[in-house]
Amino acid sequence: MSSDELILALARGLQPVTPLGTPSARLWRWLSAATGVLVVTVVAVGLRRDVGMALAEWRLPADTAMLGLTAVLAAAAALRLSVPGEHARLQAVAMLMALTWVATVWWGVGFTSQGPQGLPGILAMLAGSGWHCAAQQVLVAALSGGALVALVLRGATAERWPVALLTSVSAASVGALTSEWTCASSNALHWLVWHAGGSVFLVASGAVLVAATLARCSPLLTGVWRHTR
Repeated sequence: MSSDELILALARGLQPVTPLGTPSARLWRWLSAATGVLVVTVVAVGLRRDVGMALAEWRLPADTAMLGLTAVLAAAAALRLSVPGEHARLQAVAMLMALTWVATVWWGVGFTSQGPQGLPGILAMLAGSGWHCAAQQVLVAALSGGALVALVLRGATAERWPVALLTSVSAASVGALTSEWTCASSNALHWLVWHAGGSVFLVASGAVLVAATLARCSPLLTGVWRHTR
């Protein structure tokens, strides 16, 4: 086969290329999907019985704002990193996101009412009814995180671990936000073990899973992953 014939054969097999959406456009798509998952879950589980009282206080509105801001900032940074060459603005966004996350966790466990203390109290809490809070967080984080990973993979990220960490932080924030609107517990240890602890677990485990997914599926990382196996 001559060079001209080879070029013609390759040209016939070309498929139209879909333009990559901007990070902002993809962020809006993810935000719509994550909001839908959150609302459906809250409606299915039911609003916390003290929602009126909680809204009248500072904690629920503040936690909602902080968790929502964390989720959006982390998702925006992850989507921006999916565009090759977009690295300069990540540091400021990531720092603001990290500060927001720390403040959210601190506020989330800063209750005046106290639960059982020490190891016996923690063991009793683990055997209690907090598993439903953990299940909600895992479900919502998995769905919102999966949607974000799918949008990240539309690009060509070479920053595997930063994107994985940002994606898992965003997903865990949406999961924690769901529990804020469904759990009426005023026990500080419950929030520490099941809400804050669950969020930390989701960030750690989610980052590993997302990093593995990116290594296998991202165009700029697949060859590196295969070469280093």
